Amino acid sequence: MSAIFLNKESLPRIASIFMAWTSTYSSPLTYGQAAHLLRRASFGPTPEQLKAFSGKSASDVLTVLMKATPAEHPTDQAGKTFHDLSFGAPETEAVKQNTLDEQRAVLVKQWWLGLMLDPARGFFEKLSLFWQNHFVIATTDVNDVRYVYTYLTTIRQNALGSFRNFVVEVTKDPAMLRYLNGNENLVGRPNENYARELMELFALGRDNYTENDIKEAARALTGWQVLNYRSTRTAEIGSQFNLQRHDKEGKIFSDNFQKFEIKGRDNGTAGDDELQELVDMLLRHPESARFIVRKFYRWYFTAEISEEVEKNFIEPMAIEFRKTFEIAPLLKKMLTSDHFFDPAIQAAQIRSPLDFVMGTLLLVGNEVPNATSDRRIYDLLTNTIFRRARVLEMDVLDQPTVFGWRPYYDAGYYKIWINGTTLGLRGEFAEQAVKGANAQGLRPDVVRLVNTLSVPGDALELVKGLWALLMAVPPSQEQLDNVIDEVLLEGIPRYEWTEIWNTYRANQNDNTAINNVRFRVESVLAYLMRMAEYQIG
Repeated sequence: MSAIFLNKESLPRIASIFMAWTSTYSSPLTYGQAAHLLRRASFGPTPEQLKAFSGKSASDVLTVLMKATPAEHPTDQAGKTFHDLSFGAPETEAVKQNTLDEQRAVLVKQWWLGLMLDPARGFFEKLSLFWQNHFVIATTDVNDVRYVYTYLTTIRQNALGSFRNFVVEVTKDPAMLRYLNGNENLVGRPNENYARELMELFALGRDNYTENDIKEAARALTGWQVLNYRSTRTAEIGSQFNLQRHDKEGKIFSDNFQKFEIKGRDNGTAGDDELQELVDMLLRHPESARFIVRKFYRWYFTAEISEEVEKNFIEPMAIEFRKTFEIAPLLKKMLTSDHFFDPAIQAAQIRSPLDFVMGTLLLVGNEVPNATSDRRIYDLLTNTIFRRARVLEMDVLDQPTVFGWRPYYDAGYYKIWINGTTLGLRGEFAEQAVKGANAQGLRPDVVRLVNTLSVPGDALELVKGLWALLMAVPPSQEQLDNVIDEVLLEGIPRYEWTEIWNTYRANQNDNTAINNVRFRVESVLAYLMRMAEYQIG
């Protein structure tokens, strides 16, 4: 920060602004700032996390959040992992094979959604969701759940590593080869589908290449094939390079890439060598690093990127990213920056369906049951999450187009998560999540939630505490009064809440005392979660 004190004549004013935007936020996090970080970097806070992280530095919190142990493999109801399954086994009839594969696809989605609801995994799973929405495939188009699971493994193994290696690995991934027709790309009949999306959606963004560049990239990518697609013979799947299908001539690119030439090859490593050269060429383009930083910005910060943001934040972050293309240090720098904690960034997003659903369940303490010992409730809960996200227009692993979910690629439409239908459905889900629904695996513990608050026996402090947990914006006095008098107490004097609470505290095994607290808190939570303020974060 020493540059701030240099003479203005020796350093343009913009340099000090530059540093202020990208410098690490050094003050201890307030309760609200810790909540902001958890809402954006994961799917939302738990009361326990907020207590643990308030007063800590942003860097220390990110260090904790970024640690995630390897996840257990998903299993079917018989306990078999997806590594042990061949397509459609043990069925032989095509209709039954397809039905079984569709059922297993739902199980994989449920498995991933269950991981998202683990507070210790929130950061990693939200980042994995980002990458799945960047390198999009659709389960229904791939049509072999083993490929989908292998693709998720590719995403998860590379999520915090080298973006350069990530692009290479996802290009060869069998699900991606199927989804964007890379397996149909062969010498003499190049398929340009993947090459186009590689440039436009995965590495550069629009207007940074020519049509001929796409043709040449497609030629460099010829020869890759998938293994054992929809095969009932073996569980082994993957991809392989077939030299006989590869275009062995040189590929010359436009001035966008300084007329770079990928030399033609006629050997067994031609596929890997030309792919690596192609990716290296794309990442040398100055727009590549900016493109990825902008996508992170829209995911974690806000959809709108002004010229000021572009100059003072996107560009310096891209300069750093371009040096190594390592993902973890870029994300940590972005999410611990002064700019991330700017009040203008807080409450500047519409909560996505998954942020809404997961965040609600995390707040009310609805933990994920054990997938082995409590399989029935596990299936009920994860299927509820899956169906709710889908009806709210966020079908996991089945985006409507290769562009992903529209609010993240079309900045002018970031508000479309909310409409007359989805707003009502959000309120309906919130009420069920708060009050519980055994048939949906919803088992909240709102009394435990209240016990995490500082002064739960005071009506004003109770509502203020719940508001701070749920909302990214402060309440007005009128809002507080309305929630206390009309929702919590339904017209009775405020001192009676203290009596209700003290009666419960003195009789914690008495169902009447417990329910008197629970019913009133449920009403407050359901009311708050229907408010406009709860839809933003």
